[in-house]
Amino acid sequence: MDTTIIKSTIEKIIKDIPQGYFFDSHTIISILIKEYSDVYLGFVREFPNPNSDGLTLAVHGQIGIIIKEFDGALVEKQEPLSWSENIHNNFTKCACWRKIV
Repeated sequence: MDTTIIKSTIEKIIKDIPQGYFFDSHTIISILIKEYSDVYLGFVREFPNPNSDGLTLAVHGQIGIIIKEFDGALVEKQEPLSWSENIHNNFTKCACWRKIV
């Protein structure tokens, strides 16, 4: 799976967040869906078994892993986790980040 486009898009989203601000993985996913839907859907299409019940979890888990690649360079992981609304309008836990650069 080529993740070059999604990685560069996530990096752009992170760079647009003001320094010192907190955000969570749901924020990045929401921005991807609303402002970069073609990139998001292209990324989703690369996953096997697109009709699988666990597709959303797998895709969003991979997006979280991509965000983590910027830990220490653009962002700093925070503890505890964030509790925020996901794309299904349910509140769930997810990683919380602080923009450091």
